[in-house]
Amino acid sequence: MRILITDSSSRYISRALSESFKELGHESMVIFDDRGFYLRGFHALTLSPFRNGARRLLSICKRRTGAALEKAVSAFRPDAVLVIQGDYYENSAISRIKDRFHIPIINWAVHDPVISEFFDPLRIEHFGSYSHILIADELWKPCVYFFDTPVSYMPLAGDPMVYRPLATEKDIDILFVGDFFPPSPHGTTGIVHARVLERILRGGYRVQALARHRGAVLPFVPKLAKLSLIRGPRSPLALNALYNRAKIVLNLFSLDFKYDAPESLFSVALSGAFQLAEYKKNIPLLFCESVICFGSLSELETKVSFYLHNAAAREHAAETALSAAMRQHTYRIRSEAILKIISSHVK
Repeated sequence: MRILITDSSSRYISRALSESFKELGHESMVIFDDRGFYLRGFHALTLSPFRNGARRLLSICKRRTGAALEKAVSAFRPDAVLVIQGDYYENSAISRIKDRFHIPIINWAVHDPVISEFFDPLRIEHFGSYSHILIADELWKPCVYFFDTPVSYMPLAGDPMVYRPLATEKDIDILFVGDFFPPSPHGTTGIVHARVLERILRGGYRVQALARHRGAVLPFVPKLAKLSLIRGPRSPLALNALYNRAKIVLNLFSLDFKYDAPESLFSVALSGAFQLAEYKKNIPLLFCESVICFGSLSELETKVSFYLHNAAAREHAAETALSAAMRQHTYRIRSEAILKIISSHVK
């Protein structure tokens, strides 16, 4: 089977899936759309006196990404297309490709489908023409069930070829990876994360962060001045090295995840690191409670204190989570599930 994957260049998911499909004996190719350039311009225009031009720029972006996808399908002639977060491909483009080439097009939503830009409130309508919709958070189903399209819950995963245990000294007490002012529409997420870190810093704990934009949030959360920033790349290999150096990885998620968690949950588990993750309903189900969660700031403080001084408990939880991730939450396992869905649509 030949599978074409299209994605934003900022994500690693498509590369990991492509390699997994190849390992399973299929041909796979990845194309990256150029929406990043247009979206940066779109966001800039919405904050400027020329905001009326934002919609026109976004319309150009959608037309060009759709045309690029159709061109790639024509050249590669896949048996199926997998789109990662396909809300920037218009219905007309997806329908045209399906009708012209008679292939299924699967959309894996890895962010909340109802999060729309201010100037693009009908973006969710672009989900309507896909052959099948996969959702990475179980609670997103009410957002897409009204389309005449099958919907399957498929949580994210990790890549054990990149994220794996290393023989490294644990020289970081508490590690946080994230941004305090991430791109729209997740700006509120950074403020929430800053407040959580403020609580830990008040307790006198040493926290290091691979984070940007701390200066913008300091007037609101002055305790972040005590945060020790790590400078360096954010490549998967660099992140794996950092996870392995940490006694505790503090895993906080963007606010669009409700029942499930983003890729970092699985990547940290595969790295063999111990993580304290904010509570989401499905995490104990996915990891049989081997990932330690907290549901309040007081609970976080209690667990930070306990696990920071209890290496045996940390190691046991990390080993159990690693075992669960290897058994159930790699991209090869997700690829096998996606292939079954594709097969159900291929005539």
